[in-house]
Amino acid sequence: MTNWNDLLFYLLLWAIFGIIHSLLASTYLKSKIRLNPQPYRILYVIISILTFIPISIYNPSLSSTYTDGFSISGLRFILFLLFFISGLIILLIGILAWDLFGFIGLKPEDGPLNIGGIYRLSRHPVYTGGLFVFISTLFVEISEASLSWVLGAGGYFILGSIPEELKLNDVFEEYKAYKRNVGRFFPWKKQHWTYLLNR
Repeated sequence: MTNWNDLLFYLLLWAIFGIIHSLLASTYLKSKIRLNPQPYRILYVIISILTFIPISIYNPSLSSTYTDGFSISGLRFILFLLFFISGLIILLIGILAWDLFGFIGLKPEDGPLNIGGIYRLSRHPVYTGGLFVFISTLFVEISEASLSWVLGAGGYFILGSIPEELKLNDVFEEYKAYKRNVGRFFPWKKQHWTYLLNR
């Protein structure tokens, strides 16, 4: 049975993390702190890790849910496997497409806008993959553990992508056209598929 008080507490932790993380990603806060891009990025990563620690401590682990997923059968197992494996693949491909040293601030992020590879399918493939992995747990059991990760991380992925996109819009002139042609998480409009097939 779902403990709703626990679930609300876990979602509160996600909300605090999401607000801090999104504020740090905003161009407004960057202009106020007045650090060069590289030191600011390092500060951003450190604060993001520190604010994620309470979530990792208090949020229930999903490891047993994933283990149990391989013991269920029928349509639930097929859907669990479909979301889990496809999410993991999308997540890993998205991470491999990053400039990891630039992402954590160890070198300047001065490359062009990445709109190739998996970024033709999704503006945020890492978020998409992560969300699919978390959604897979709902086919195993609906509990405060699975709901807290789906709703907490999912809410952050949706709302947290907004300031990220505002920043990219300011930095890259071509981002507006890219945003029109590629779905936030997956291609869901005819225009998205037309763009994908014509590239």
